[in-house]
Amino acid sequence: MPFASFLRRSLLAAGLFGLLAGSCAASVEVAGARQEGTIGLVDTFSPDFYIHTYAPTLDNLIEALPQYAFRIVEIDFRHLNDDIARTRPAFLVTSASTFVSLIEKTGAHQVATKKPDMSNDVAHTVASAFIVPMDSPVRTLADARGLRAAIQSRKSFDGWLIAKGEIADRFGRPDDFFRDLVVTDYGIPDVAMTVRMGLADIGILSTCEYEQLLAAGQIRPGEFRVVDAKADGMSCVRSTELYPDVVFSSFPNVDAEVTRAVTVALLSMPHQGLDFKWTIANDFLPTYGLAITRPTFHSSLIVSSLAISQQRYSSSSPKVSSFPQI
Repeated sequence: MPFASFLRRSLLAAGLFGLLAGSCAASVEVAGARQEGTIGLVDTFSPDFYIHTYAPTLDNLIEALPQYAFRIVEIDFRHLNDDIARTRPAFLVTSASTFVSLIEKTGAHQVATKKPDMSNDVAHTVASAFIVPMDSPVRTLADARGLRAAIQSRKSFDGWLIAKGEIADRFGRPDDFFRDLVVTDYGIPDVAMTVRMGLADIGILSTCEYEQLLAAGQIRPGEFRVVDAKADGMSCVRSTELYPDVVFSSFPNVDAEVTRAVTVALLSMPHQGLDFKWTIANDFLPTYGLAITRPTFHSSLIVSSLAISQQRYSSSSPKVSSFPQI
């Protein structure tokens, strides 16, 4: 079992989401007085996301909306459409890339988007950074062609897919750019350590991971160099363009009052002890651009150009959970 999946399931088993489990159990006892619906998570995130974003968000929804009984399911990104049809979620938690892939096909609609405290613009928040040892002969990304790269996960938006889109945009054929990929799956050695040990020539870090590693003392100042760093005054170094972070979306069959209640609960979620808030992003065009102009960016991102200018709901949208009264 991959390390990230093992850790996530271990955290669940250990009772990290105890409040969530308690709420779901209670819903059986008082089902007649509550509405039930499903929240789906498309599994493309790091273990840190589950601890510091997902769990607090679910706990807040359960506490703020006791009139609803939430059922939580995981959706495999490799079987996205089939799992959505099977689990019929009312709401979905995904990366921005997965969200835009679902707008035209299923009518998915943004409820809220995660805005980390370090971000000045919710629509331009996450990016990738290419790192090499300070004495590496790699000076630009072009120099890394044919080398071995270390990544966290092939399904990580800012840990690989954004970087892959950058390569496609500048050089084409991103799958052939590196000689080999060393995938850490969020385990040990991590990306930086893999590069330090010489097991990879270049590493790809997710948003602000470079700064986090420095702050934790896991890398030393001057040990690594960021390739093609963007000098734009952002708080975290990056080598790529910026895109929206995690999106909490709904499907069109969900009752409008339920969507309103969930939206209010997310937007008014207490900030104390957290390093993010939920708000509204108005610009998904760059993410659409990745989906349309760089087809190798993500196999599930098949979106027509019409979807860029408007979010239209397909008449053939699959039936999804609409919080029926039970």
